[in-house]
Amino acid sequence: MLLRRTHMALALAALFVAGTATAVPSTAAAGAPAAAVHYAVNRSVCAEPARPNEFRCFAMARVDVKPGTRGAYAYRPSAAFGHGHIGGYSPNDLAKAYGYNAGAAVSQTVAIVDWYNDPKALADLTVFDRAYGLPAETTTSFGKVNQNGKASPLPISSKESSTEIALDIQAVRAVCHRCRILLVEANHPTAADIAVAENTAARLGADEISNSFGTPESQATSTLLAAFSHAGIVITASTGDDGWYDWDFTNDGSGTADEPQFPSSSPNVVAVGGTLLKLTSTGTRASETVWNENGVDNARGAISGSLGGTGGGCSTRFTVKGWQSHVANYSTAGCG
Repeated sequence: MLLRRTHMALALAALFVAGTATAVPSTAAAGAPAAAVHYAVNRSVCAEPARPNEFRCFAMARVDVKPGTRGAYAYRPSAAFGHGHIGGYSPNDLAKAYGYNAGAAVSQTVAIVDWYNDPKALADLTVFDRAYGLPAETTTSFGKVNQNGKASPLPISSKESSTEIALDIQAVRAVCHRCRILLVEANHPTAADIAVAENTAARLGADEISNSFGTPESQATSTLLAAFSHAGIVITASTGDDGWYDWDFTNDGSGTADEPQFPSSSPNVVAVGGTLLKLTSTGTRASETVWNENGVDNARGAISGSLGGTGGGCSTRFTVKGWQSHVANYSTAGCG
């Protein structure tokens, strides 16, 4: 199961949070039927970039493992965490929790920028639509182009990127059944190619541009800064999956950048942090708290390896504006 608690795809829906099943307390695990209890670890979908100026995608996957596996946690499906086919939130769960009409007739284009090609993007989206009874895709409801806005040639295919792309596309369709989705595939996760793709998304008429990736803000060039600044277009970006200033990297010995992720730290971008949503028995929102699988003081991350926590941090490049908040769900730019 894919986990995404760090990224919103639409201004219309305000937030997208992919749910997990609830952790099982020791007393519940002991008394529950064996078949009802599972064990899992959370793992990043994308590997660390080969070069410092490259971007990394922020998808995570919940992987079932055997009991006793280092870092494993117990869980079992719960209605408080959604009614999706394999756990997590369904489109109806999200719409009810946040009080919006996902099936409204709208004239919006949501662009998703990623890199490399997902050859099964439309096929997988069609399966998703059928599974949840959503409108069938048409020749205009979904489009895919390369970073220059052309239907071909498309970049090379990548399993990692395909997983991220499928998650992003289905997240958008879950919260907006009738939006037009435009997938813009960059050639590589480099600053130069991402800048071209972002500008292409804006040029082709996107109302919102969704970005599920990041790089330490010190790597952001003037070309990148301009690419993520388009007046009248809502640009959203994930704050990351590894805690404040990517603290998880310190725990696993790879060091930390001691800086927030770009583009989420840009004052021209809506930075979206991760939350843990719980539903009532009637499907409304019961509570919503910060996403932190690593536990208090990041202890779980230090002992068991990174299980994920919302990113964020105070920018040293961008001065906080008067209308900004330092809360990661809205903006990480500055902490004045």
